[in-house]
Amino acid sequence: MSISEVLAMHTESIEIKNGTLDISVHSQKLALNELLDFASRENPKRGFLFVSKVLGKHIPVKPNMMRKTYDLLASDLFEDVSTFMVGMAETATGLGAGVADSLARKQKRDVYYQHTTRHECNKPIWFTLDESHSHAVDHILYEPDSRLFGQILSCERLVLVDDEISTGRTLGLLGTKLLNRLPNVKEVVIVSLVNWLGEKDHSQYADWRAQYLMFHCLKVNLHLNQNQA
Repeated sequence: MSISEVLAMHTESIEIKNGTLDISVHSQKLALNELLDFASRENPKRGFLFVSKVLGKHIPVKPNMMRKTYDLLASDLFEDVSTFMVGMAETATGLGAGVADSLARKQKRDVYYQHTTRHECNKPIWFTLDESHSHAVDHILYEPDSRLFGQILSCERLVLVDDEISTGRTLGLLGTKLLNRLPNVKEVVIVSLVNWLGEKDHSQYADWRAQYLMFHCLKVNLHLNQNQA
């Protein structure tokens, strides 16, 4: 464990409408209060939401702060290898594009980007997957354009981008389906702003034929002490 990670370890308590969030910060590249805020949600499974300060989706943010975040996440991708990057709808579509752009700026090999969507259109569907904890059920990944399909199939690295990782289930499904279609991938990298995946949850990636890595701006554990009705 690095000195920066040790210094980053601390606990915080944040009051929201639904109760008190107890947060254990394990590592951080951006400070918690610089990266996100929290809000309540009317959901019996999870009574809080992350409200990002760097996505430019819910709270206005300067483009240079967004670029700083993209560069931070791309900086962990050291090897210069052909890369196919996929962002998760809906919140991480712009984040994934930004990280892909930062990676393309710093390496010579090709970088290709696509995001999942929930919008139906008259195009061939590559595959779909469900997100059980979300209010929206399905993700669709359309078949890449024929002019790029061959190059994407030859990529050696797969990068999956989401704004937050909780159970990791949806990313696990996405990675499995893509590995079945991308025969040359040797490494899968999961990139996120916030990672609160438990240690036992990593076992769901054990059957992947490629090695996997995880990079994030913030690693936390959270617990909501809900207000009594």
